[in-house]
Amino acid sequence: MNKIFLVIAIIGFYFFTESCKKCVPIVTINACDTLPHKFTADVQPIIIARCSSSPFCHGAGSVNSGGPFINYNQIFNKRTEIDIAISTGAMPPPPATLPEDEKKKIQCWIDEGAPNN
Repeated sequence: MNKIFLVIAIIGFYFFTESCKKCVPIVTINACDTLPHKFTADVQPIIIARCSSSPFCHGAGSVNSGGPFINYNQIFNKRTEIDIAISTGAMPPPPATLPEDEKKKIQCWIDEGAPNN
């Protein structure tokens, strides 16, 4: 009798906990929800400092692949290439590096449609 009660209690507990998992939403925090990534305040300063600081890179008058990255339109038009370059580590070229938080700010901005904000 005790064994039957124990088996029923275990089965009941299992179904209770499984049904609770369906009721309680699992909340995941997206890094883009907590990381600032506005164009003029966050993204453009990174690109200016890391990519456009030299005419040999993507500064004014650059004839480098991709051209200059100074204003919104120039950066917006190359957003896919910029995303690929920073994701693969192709840019900035060594020995320069782009910190992970700066990469993520640019990627979040791109993922949200690259708004001019």
